[in-house]
Amino acid sequence: MKKTKIVIFIETATIVFLMLFPASVLTYVFPKIIYIYSTNSIFVNMIYYVISIIFHISVLVVILQFVRHDNKKAVFLFFLKRFRFKKFTKKTIYRAFGIFLITSILSGLIKVSLDYFEISSTITENLEHIKEYKINESPILIILSILLIVIIAPLVEEIVFRGYLLPKQEQVLGKYAWILNGFAFIAVHLIVYDFYSLLIFSPFAFLLAYKVQKHKDSTIGLLIHIMINSGFVVRMLFN
Repeated sequence: MKKTKIVIFIETATIVFLMLFPASVLTYVFPKIIYIYSTNSIFVNMIYYVISIIFHISVLVVILQFVRHDNKKAVFLFFLKRFRFKKFTKKTIYRAFGIFLITSILSGLIKVSLDYFEISSTITENLEHIKEYKINESPILIILSILLIVIIAPLVEEIVFRGYLLPKQEQVLGKYAWILNGFAFIAVHLIVYDFYSLLIFSPFAFLLAYKVQKHKDSTIGLLIHIMINSGFVVRMLFN
């Protein structure tokens, strides 16, 4: 059992690194390189979104190959079952919307607390500088931002963390698997946010993993993720 737990922790760390390393390159290296050739904010963001989309799709391909390695005859329906995506029902939507409201309230309370104690966070700073992205000035940027942030990123991240990793973590950690899953999900975002920002992010990471594990339904996680990310895109478009 001890060896199995070690394997799960190693696999979790590997997945985190698989997503964290390219994200760090996109966050810190990419801007320095691209601004050498262009200072056009719209053009730079277009390139950023395209590369991000390619990165997410590449991660998805790797995960699908991991699953195919375990089952050579894997087909679409097998993947749905393996990643625990169930049918959309009213109950699924209600559950997802309920968690969305709870995480929004908790994250809001954390943010208010940080503001009260005058603790700066990169989430707060990012929202203040959203206008610099100029997404609403380009129809192409609007399409790319919706495609990446609302559709591709939630789908890929839910497949990776709740569809692929969580069932494996449950095999050795049982009902506490959602805790490791939540920490792994937070770890992937370390490169983008600071510690205080991750406190704001934590209700989303842990409650989402808990709810998905409880109902064995990744569709709930996908819906919550889409709702959260849609709210962020709306702020980007209208601020």
